[in-house]
Amino acid sequence: MQKLHPGNEPARNPARLLICDDQQLVRSRLREILKDVSTIRVIGEAADGRAAVRMALELKPDLILMDVSMPELNGIEATRQIVSDMPRIAVLGYSADCGERTVQDMLAAGARGFLNKTGHPAELITALAALLAGEHFVRVQPNNGALWPRRD
Repeated sequence: MQKLHPGNEPARNPARLLICDDQQLVRSRLREILKDVSTIRVIGEAADGRAAVRMALELKPDLILMDVSMPELNGIEATRQIVSDMPRIAVLGYSADCGERTVQDMLAAGARGFLNKTGHPAELITALAALLAGEHFVRVQPNNGALWPRRD
């Protein structure tokens, strides 16, 4: 599998990523974080769970970054449907709600990893690299606001 790392070297067959989050600001920030990662290419964005399922089936990404709380269909059920139809897609669940039940439900639905939505951007890149390498990645920690750093 491809290795994922930040850098400026040209990418060969970058991993294709679908971002699924109902908040436009979050999707934009994720694109910004990943823009300099040469081995990944964002191929689409879904703003709700039904769109996530539809776009996954149409675009056939290598990776999906899936928010748990979304309208129309939550990220857990969207993950279950996607992985049922396309088990090769590696789903990384993420949420501000990192309770044990939420994490367990997301992994039981077929996600290969889970990350705090408020975690450090470097952890996102590490998590995606782990999934691309065929590994699982779960990092749940107290919310530290690193994705949205405080300015005071």
